[in-house]
Amino acid sequence: MNAIDSERSVQAVAAISDVAEGIRDLIAAEIPSVPVPADDAGPGLGDDKCTSLIQKIAATSVEELDRLIGELQQAKAYLQSEGERIERETVGYVQLGQTALESVKIISETVGEWRKAGHPVRASGGA
Repeated sequence: MNAIDSERSVQAVAAISDVAEGIRDLIAAEIPSVPVPADDAGPGLGDDKCTSLIQKIAATSVEELDRLIGELQQAKAYLQSEGERIERETVGYVQLGQTALESVKIISETVGEWRKAGHPVRASGGA
């Protein structure tokens, strides 16, 4: 796991804790106030169960997101390498095209000089 993944995991746990706290606040707002003895003050077992349940539910989602992020990073790397390969091949074809054009110019100039010198151009045919 790299630094980015571990930071995302920390952020996910923090988000889960925030959600759990929000749910506890909503539940507390819905339930009528019951006096709590002084020795029982603080988080109870229900809070731990709620947090644990939310963390289990969210862990699956976080794992799925991490897997999808990994797949997208692999796809990005593949597309970048393919783009670089296509760029290299395109440069090769451009160079080949330029070389062919220069060859045609040389041949054309040579044939033109032969005609000026009075050399006949032979027709290749069976007649």
